[in-house]
Amino acid sequence: MRTIPSLFCLLLTLSVAQVIHAQSWNTIRYKELVSFRLPAGYTVQDTAGTKIYQSEIEDTTYICTFVDDPEPIYFGSVESITAFYNDFFDGLVTKSNHPKVLKKEVIDFGKFKAFRASLERNVIVKELTWEILVLHIRNTTLTFQCITQKKAKAQYDRLLGSIQFNESLTEKDQIDPSILKPDRSFLEKYGAYFLVGIAVVVGVGFLQNRKKKA
Repeated sequence: MRTIPSLFCLLLTLSVAQVIHAQSWNTIRYKELVSFRLPAGYTVQDTAGTKIYQSEIEDTTYICTFVDDPEPIYFGSVESITAFYNDFFDGLVTKSNHPKVLKKEVIDFGKFKAFRASLERNVIVKELTWEILVLHIRNTTLTFQCITQKKAKAQYDRLLGSIQFNESLTEKDQIDPSILKPDRSFLEKYGAYFLVGIAVVVGVGFLQNRKKKA
């Protein structure tokens, strides 16, 4: 009779261990710039100055992308980096077949100015939400994204809350008013930056294929 409670406890312990493992998140460091966390089992692609980390949990895909500038880009004002973000976002929406934009704004994210947007699109019979956070710091464009079914518990805030920048970075690593070089349009200079957009489309395509199989 004692073996039944023992067996039950063993099964319960194994079940709890599986849940903890399934929900485990790993810390990732990108150069000497930033660290963040993603669900365990993420994949990494590294090509042509672009590094993409991607992870899936059930119906949710997280994509974190880092693109190094082909040449230094200088921002001397909030207005200039806001124009950069808007150009970036407009190109992203165009390459993603114009999903519905629910919200977009430039926000304070720690020491830095960031661009945050929420979008929505229909895939098969599913309605997906797409959350994006974009920052440009020290000649690198960083995007933290989440694509999931509407109303699903995506834990996007958990990803954003895990982002930690190198303590040596300051506001001048993003915007330096002493810079006299003229700011040029992002779209005019760097069409290659849309590798970031392509990465997002790949993520959406992944979900499309998975929904079709389901």
